Amino acid sequence: MKSIPVENILPNLPNLELLFQLNEFAKDQGIQLYLLGGSVRDLLLRRPINDLDFAVDHNPILFAKQFANASDAAFVKLEDQPATARIVIRSDQSNIDFTQFRSDNLELDLQLRDLTINAIAFNLTQLFNSHQIDLIDPYNGLDDMENRIIRFTSEQVVADDPLRLLRAYRFSA
Repeated sequence: MKSIPVENILPNLPNLELLFQLNEFAKDQGIQLYLLGGSVRDLLLRRPINDLDFAVDHNPILFAKQFANASDAAFVKLEDQPATARIVIRSDQSNIDFTQFRSDNLELDLQLRDLTINAIAFNLTQLFNSHQIDLIDPYNGLDDMENRIIRFTSEQVVADDPLRLLRAYRFSA
């Protein structure tokens, strides 16, 4: 497990106050939130982001709806399988997506992502309770980013969705 200092990613996080509220809301609900995918990739590359992607272990649609109501955001149900919802922050039109784990646990969920650089996650709680963030990076996406390597998490992800080949080319360019 690799750790990075919290101060390395704080400057590029949008709506830090809202993220703090989201973290507290999740703790009150007994839900673990994991920031993952392109959100983490772009934070590690120090790119500004407006959209955040979270994976949750259960009931993301209900969780997103309740948080949207509590934070005066707009709620949008996106999919039933996997359960996915979005909240739109009215003040800056940014999005926060919540998706149900597509497997039994986070590591297996990350394996279903397209590229290793998009298969990195961390627990949101660490952002506010620690000086370091432990990256969950079972497919060495951070190393691939540093070495400018585009690699699939598995051959199966391409077989499941051949359009992912185009995504790999886009990232290579």
